[in-house]
Amino acid sequence: MRTIFLSVIFLYSSTFVFSQRDFFSPTDSLSKRRAIGTSVGIGSFWSGSMIGLSQVWYSQVEKSPWHSFDDSKNWLQMDKVGHFYISHKISQFCRDKYVWSGVDNKTATWIGAGISIGYQTTFEFFDAYSANWGFSWSDVAANTLGTVSYTAQSLIWDEERIIPKFSYSPTEFAAVRPAVLGSTFAESLLKDY
Repeated sequence: MRTIFLSVIFLYSSTFVFSQRDFFSPTDSLSKRRAIGTSVGIGSFWSGSMIGLSQVWYSQVEKSPWHSFDDSKNWLQMDKVGHFYISHKISQFCRDKYVWSGVDNKTATWIGAGISIGYQTTFEFFDAYSANWGFSWSDVAANTLGTVSYTAQSLIWDEERIIPKFSYSPTEFAAVRPAVLGSTFAESLLKDY
């Protein structure tokens, strides 16, 4: 009897707990705490990932003066598809976080677009000073198209109707050229396209 009584009390009280505002639901008005937290979180990720990449990836390559490089004909355009996809998803992620903070859709969409273009362009500047690569105008074009693909949908339809998908199937070539195509699953996921 005691177990039934406690179960009823628990279920009854939990309805009050779950009827409160859900933390994960967007607010109907601007929440300065959420907006500041979102901005700090995105800014920290941006700067942290760039510091990490400069230490882990770019510190290993030979430096050169700023230069551009036309890689538009390399890798069967799959690199450009990756740039498109990532830019699209960054725009979406950032827009969603600012809407969650109570920012209106139009403003949040433009903020997401700016963050996406800025973040991806940072990589191009790292590449521009690397002897093995260079600033790639075709990467910038793919980044811009990916950002525009999400931004236009959000502004015109207020929703995403055309959704790019991601899949991965490893090839047998990674075992032959692990330095180029990756020696681990995570490396291959990024390099073996």
